[in-house]
Amino acid sequence: MKDRIVPPSHVYIAASKISGAGRGVFASTKIPKGSLIERCPVVVLPRRGDRARLRKTDLVKYYFLWGKDRDRAAICLGWGSIYNHSYEPNAEYSKLVEGDYMDFIALSDIEEGQEITVNYNGDAKNIAPSLVPGIPQADGTPFRPLSRVTRYLRLLRREVLKWVR
Repeated sequence: MKDRIVPPSHVYIAASKISGAGRGVFASTKIPKGSLIERCPVVVLPRRGDRARLRKTDLVKYYFLWGKDRDRAAICLGWGSIYNHSYEPNAEYSKLVEGDYMDFIALSDIEEGQEITVNYNGDAKNIAPSLVPGIPQADGTPFRPLSRVTRYLRLLRREVLKWVR
């Protein structure tokens, strides 16, 4: 890695006011719109089966899809995996796959003491349901994973439609 990554001094971790979120990342000073909040190195899990294994652990809430085809998983170091989700975020993340790091950038001015949030869907305006357990939908209703039977039926339907076409 060629870039020098320096821990940010303008953020801190504290209890989030978002229901059920646990900890969150907060601004210790005003962060102007467009500013780099943090550059985080990532640990890339190289095998395709790693995502399935992560989904069976508490790390399901902390990994990102990674790679050009989004077929791998990565754990974001620094505070990167602690930024909480919002459908009205004040920051966004940018995956820099070639360098194995992520940038978190302010979408608006963030005041001192304000929690920094990102949209887990990647695009700040994307209000599609998040598939992360524990993350509420845009209307505030909690995400409920599909049952194994429902997932199987949907998969079967996709396969049948491929065959019919």
